[in-house]
Amino acid sequence: MPRTSIIIPYFNKGPFVEEALQSCFNQTDQDFEIIIVNDESTDGSIPIIERIMKKDPRIQLLHQKNQGPAEARNKGLKVAKGKYVSFFDADDLLEPDYLKTLAD
Repeated sequence: MPRTSIIIPYFNKGPFVEEALQSCFNQTDQDFEIIIVNDESTDGSIPIIERIMKKDPRIQLLHQKNQGPAEARNKGLKVAKGKYVSFFDADDLLEPDYLKTLAD
């Protein structure tokens, strides 16, 4: 079981998603899973996430019809396995000690 589940509602954030995910991978606490909930993106950016997923098994990609970020977060909560949960947007950047500070 991962220490923290990072839930990311995702809709049309192609220009930002790689850098945002990299900020997750740069965490000092590496005991996490990432649950990305695609809220029916239309910008063609899902292949970017799928490419990154092939490199890191901690990422899970879920899909839903466009229902907004609240429903996406709820869908992510249903599959989250972490002791702690962090909500994160696909155009945010995390400081390297964010998860460690959250869980300690």
